[in-house]
Amino acid sequence: MEKLRSYAAPLILALMVLLFLAGIFWGYKAMTSPLGQVPTPEPTCVPQTADDVIPDMVTVNVYNVDTKAGHARQVADMLAAVGFVVDTVSNASHPVLKQAVVMGSSVDAPEVLLVAGFFLEVDIQEDGRADHSVDVFISNSLEVLNPDAPLSVDVQGDSVCLPSVAPKPPQTPTPTETETTEPEG
Repeated sequence: MEKLRSYAAPLILALMVLLFLAGIFWGYKAMTSPLGQVPTPEPTCVPQTADDVIPDMVTVNVYNVDTKAGHARQVADMLAAVGFVVDTVSNASHPVLKQAVVMGSSVDAPEVLLVAGFFLEVDIQEDGRADHSVDVFISNSLEVLNPDAPLSVDVQGDSVCLPSVAPKPPQTPTPTETETTEPEG
Protein backbone atom coordinates (compact mmCIF):
# COMPACT_ATOMS: atom_id res chain seq x y z
CA MET A 1 0.00 0.00 0.00
CA GLU A 2 2.86 2.34 0.90
CA LYS A 3 4.46 1.66 -2.49
CA LEU A 4 1.17 2.55 -4.28
CA ARG A 5 0.99 5.85 -2.42
CA SER A 6 4.54 6.69 -3.38
CA TYR A 7 3.61 6.30 -7.07
CA ALA A 8 0.16 7.89 -6.87
CA ALA A 9 1.28 11.35 -5.73
CA PRO A 10 3.78 11.94 -8.57
CA LEU A 11 1.34 10.44 -11.10
CA ILE A 12 -1.50 12.77 -9.99
CA LEU A 13 0.90 15.72 -10.01
CA ALA A 14 2.01 14.84 -13.57
CA LEU A 15 -1.62 14.59 -14.75
CA MET A 16 -2.45 17.97 -13.20
CA VAL A 17 0.57 19.57 -14.86
CA LEU A 18 -0.51 18.12 -18.24
CA LEU A 19 -4.04 19.44 -17.70
CA PHE A 20 -2.66 22.84 -16.76
CA LEU A 21 -0.45 22.92 -19.88
CA ALA A 22 -3.38 21.89 -22.09
CA GLY A 23 -5.40 24.78 -20.60
CA ILE A 24 -2.58 27.22 -21.33
CA PHE A 25 -2.34 25.93 -24.92
CA TRP A 26 -6.12 26.20 -25.46
CA GLY A 27 -6.18 29.71 -23.94
CA TYR A 28 -3.24 30.86 -26.08
CA LYS A 29 -4.94 29.54 -29.21
CA ALA A 30 -8.18 31.29 -28.29
CA MET A 31 -6.39 34.57 -27.57
CA THR A 32 -4.41 34.58 -30.81
CA SER A 33 -7.22 33.60 -33.17
CA PRO A 34 -8.74 36.42 -35.25
CA LEU A 35 -11.67 38.18 -33.61
CA GLY A 36 -15.08 38.16 -35.22
CA GLN A 37 -14.33 35.19 -37.42
CA VAL A 38 -17.54 33.22 -37.50
CA PRO A 39 -17.67 29.81 -39.13
CA THR A 40 -19.62 29.78 -42.37
CA PRO A 41 -23.07 28.39 -41.66
CA GLU A 42 -24.20 25.43 -43.68
CA PRO A 43 -26.82 26.28 -46.29
CA THR A 44 -30.36 25.80 -45.07
CA CYS A 45 -31.65 25.23 -48.57
CA VAL A 46 -30.17 24.01 -51.81
CA PRO A 47 -30.77 25.68 -55.17
CA GLN A 48 -32.34 23.05 -57.40
CA THR A 49 -33.02 23.15 -61.11
CA ALA A 50 -36.74 22.70 -61.63
CA ASP A 51 -39.51 23.89 -63.90
CA ASP A 52 -42.09 23.56 -61.15
CA VAL A 53 -42.44 22.72 -57.46
CA ILE A 54 -44.45 19.65 -56.50
CA PRO A 55 -45.60 18.55 -53.02
CA ASP A 56 -42.80 16.06 -52.32
CA MET A 57 -40.28 18.91 -52.66
CA VAL A 58 -41.89 20.97 -49.88
CA THR A 59 -41.42 20.60 -46.12
CA VAL A 60 -44.52 21.63 -44.14
CA ASN A 61 -45.08 22.28 -40.42
CA VAL A 62 -48.71 22.18 -39.27
CA TYR A 63 -49.87 24.05 -36.16
CA ASN A 64 -53.30 24.06 -34.52
CA VAL A 65 -54.22 27.48 -33.13
CA ASP A 66 -57.72 26.63 -31.88
CA THR A 67 -59.38 24.07 -29.66
CA LYS A 68 -60.22 21.14 -31.93
CA ALA A 69 -58.21 18.21 -30.53
CA GLY A 70 -56.21 16.29 -33.13
CA HIS A 71 -56.94 18.85 -35.84
CA ALA A 72 -53.31 19.58 -36.68
CA ARG A 73 -52.61 15.85 -37.05
CA GLN A 74 -55.65 15.43 -39.35
CA VAL A 75 -54.53 18.28 -41.61
CA ALA A 76 -50.92 17.05 -41.57
CA ASP A 77 -52.10 13.60 -42.62
CA MET A 78 -54.16 15.11 -45.48
CA LEU A 79 -51.14 17.11 -46.68
CA ALA A 80 -48.86 14.06 -46.38
CA ALA A 81 -51.35 12.02 -48.42
CA VAL A 82 -50.94 14.54 -51.24
CA GLY A 83 -47.15 14.16 -51.01
CA PHE A 84 -45.95 17.02 -48.81
CA VAL A 85 -43.12 16.23 -46.39
CA VAL A 86 -44.58 16.93 -42.93
CA ASP A 87 -41.94 17.82 -40.37
CA THR A 88 -43.68 19.20 -37.27
CA VAL A 89 -47.23 18.85 -35.97
CA SER A 90 -48.05 20.83 -32.84
CA ASN A 91 -50.01 23.66 -31.26
CA ALA A 92 -49.08 27.30 -31.66
CA SER A 93 -50.29 30.74 -30.82
CA HIS A 94 -50.77 32.72 -34.03
CA PRO A 95 -53.72 34.85 -35.16
CA VAL A 96 -55.78 33.13 -37.86
CA LEU A 97 -58.78 35.04 -39.22
CA LYS A 98 -59.56 32.65 -42.08
CA GLN A 99 -59.26 28.86 -42.32
CA ALA A 100 -55.47 28.98 -42.35
CA VAL A 101 -52.37 31.12 -42.42
CA VAL A 102 -49.60 29.86 -44.68
CA MET A 103 -46.22 31.35 -43.81
CA GLY A 104 -42.92 30.96 -45.61
CA SER A 105 -39.90 32.77 -46.97
CA SER A 106 -41.95 35.15 -49.15
CA VAL A 107 -45.57 35.50 -50.27
CA ASP A 108 -44.66 34.68 -53.87
CA ALA A 109 -42.28 31.76 -53.20
CA PRO A 110 -43.42 28.72 -55.21
CA GLU A 111 -43.46 26.42 -52.18
CA VAL A 112 -45.68 28.89 -50.29
CA LEU A 113 -48.06 29.29 -53.23
CA LEU A 114 -48.29 25.52 -53.67
CA VAL A 115 -49.23 24.94 -50.01
CA ALA A 116 -51.62 27.92 -49.98
CA GLY A 117 -53.49 26.46 -52.95
CA PHE A 118 -54.71 23.62 -50.72
CA PHE A 119 -56.79 25.98 -48.56
CA LEU A 120 -60.00 27.71 -49.64
CA GLU A 121 -59.74 30.70 -47.27
CA VAL A 122 -56.10 31.45 -46.63
CA ASP A 123 -53.94 34.34 -45.50
CA ILE A 124 -50.41 34.17 -46.94
CA GLN A 125 -47.62 35.71 -44.83
CA GLU A 126 -43.86 35.90 -45.14
CA ASP A 127 -41.14 35.81 -42.53
CA GLY A 128 -38.00 35.66 -44.69
CA ARG A 129 -36.96 32.24 -43.41
CA ALA A 130 -33.86 30.86 -45.04
CA ASP A 131 -34.77 27.17 -45.04
CA HIS A 132 -37.83 27.58 -47.34
CA SER A 133 -40.02 25.32 -45.23
CA VAL A 134 -43.69 26.32 -44.95
CA ASP A 135 -45.74 26.73 -41.75
CA VAL A 136 -49.50 26.21 -41.78
CA PHE A 137 -51.53 27.60 -38.87
CA ILE A 138 -55.06 26.17 -38.93
CA SER A 139 -58.28 27.29 -37.30
CA ASN A 140 -61.34 25.28 -36.27
CA SER A 141 -63.18 26.46 -39.39
CA LEU A 142 -60.97 24.32 -41.65
CA GLU A 143 -62.83 21.14 -42.57
CA VAL A 144 -61.41 20.01 -45.91
CA LEU A 145 -58.57 20.87 -48.24
CA ASN A 146 -59.27 22.53 -51.58
CA PRO A 147 -60.22 19.68 -53.94
CA ASP A 148 -59.12 21.80 -56.93
CA ALA A 149 -55.67 22.61 -55.50
CA PRO A 150 -52.86 22.68 -58.04
CA LEU A 151 -50.36 19.83 -57.73
CA SER A 152 -47.52 21.99 -58.99
CA VAL A 153 -46.48 25.64 -59.19
CA ASP A 154 -44.23 27.04 -61.90
CA VAL A 155 -40.77 28.24 -60.88
CA GLN A 156 -39.77 31.69 -62.06
CA GLY A 157 -36.37 31.25 -63.68
CA ASP A 158 -34.83 27.82 -63.73
CA SER A 159 -33.99 27.10 -60.09
CA VAL A 160 -35.67 27.04 -56.70
CA CYS A 161 -34.16 26.91 -53.21
CA LEU A 162 -35.71 24.16 -51.09
CA PRO A 163 -34.74 22.48 -47.79
CA SER A 164 -31.37 20.75 -47.91
CA VAL A 165 -31.77 18.50 -44.91
CA ALA A 166 -34.23 15.62 -44.91
CA PRO A 167 -36.78 16.37 -42.23
CA LYS A 168 -36.87 14.35 -39.06
CA PRO A 169 -39.65 11.80 -38.72
CA PRO A 170 -42.95 13.45 -37.80
CA GLN A 171 -43.30 14.08 -34.10
CA THR A 172 -46.01 12.14 -32.33
CA PRO A 173 -46.19 13.75 -28.90
CA THR A 174 -48.81 12.89 -26.35
CA PRO A 175 -52.20 14.61 -26.75
CA THR A 176 -51.57 16.84 -23.74
CA GLU A 177 -48.43 18.21 -25.38
CA THR A 178 -49.94 18.96 -28.76
CA GLU A 179 -53.66 19.39 -28.84
CA THR A 180 -55.87 21.54 -26.74
CA THR A 181 -59.15 20.01 -25.79
CA GLU A 182 -62.20 21.93 -24.81
CA PRO A 183 -64.93 20.28 -22.78
CA GLU A 184 -68.02 19.58 -24.82
CA GLY A 185 -71.22 20.87 -23.50
